Amino acid sequence: MSTIQPSVRRRSPFLVLSVFAVPLVLAAALVVVLRSRPSRDAGQSAVAPPSDVQGQMAQMQNELQLLRRQLQSMSRQESAAKVAASATSATEVAAPTAAPLTQEEVSARDKRRFEGLALKLAAEPVDRGWAPATERLIADTMTKPVFKGTKLLEATCRSTLCRFEVSHETDADRSKFSSNLPTRLPSLPSGSMRNAEGPERKTIIYVARAGHRVPRDELQ
Repeated sequence: MSTIQPSVRRRSPFLVLSVFAVPLVLAAALVVVLRSRPSRDAGQSAVAPPSDVQGQMAQMQNELQLLRRQLQSMSRQESAAKVAASATSATEVAAPTAAPLTQEEVSARDKRRFEGLALKLAAEPVDRGWAPATERLIADTMTKPVFKGTKLLEATCRSTLCRFEVSHETDADRSKFSSNLPTRLPSLPSGSMRNAEGPERKTIIYVARAGHRVPRDELQ
């Protein structure tokens, strides 16, 4: 009795390869997809940073500009303070050099000024319409009761200036004359007087025509 052997069916090699190849292809595709997704996300974040980061950068830039403006303002204030301090220091240094004049120096200065006034008066032409009338006005004023004890010695007028000299019987008469004269010659508003040198009580007076003035500084 013969044994019947079962028939063995041979599989095609292409079918075997296709069975194993499909899963491999699917697995490779999944890896590619997974790897490519982070790279795209990273590219997108590099190109366009999140909105909160942009806001922080803008705020930092604004703060930096504000600091720069504050530094510039502080620098200008510091420079102005240095200039003011330098000017104050220069004033403080210069101020002590102007020492007050002594009585002798004041007297010598007034003497030089009156000598200059005498030269100025002598150089002026005589205004015939003003000088004689003003000389008579001075003479009449000196005869007023308020000037009792004071005597007019001489009076000379030119075109803008007059000089006259008076003597006093007492020191009280001299003081009374000095305090009352400015209000007794309203047409000669500018004037200056000083005591004459010597033992006698004499006063020298210069007055200026209306619209002019007696120089207060030494004449060069």
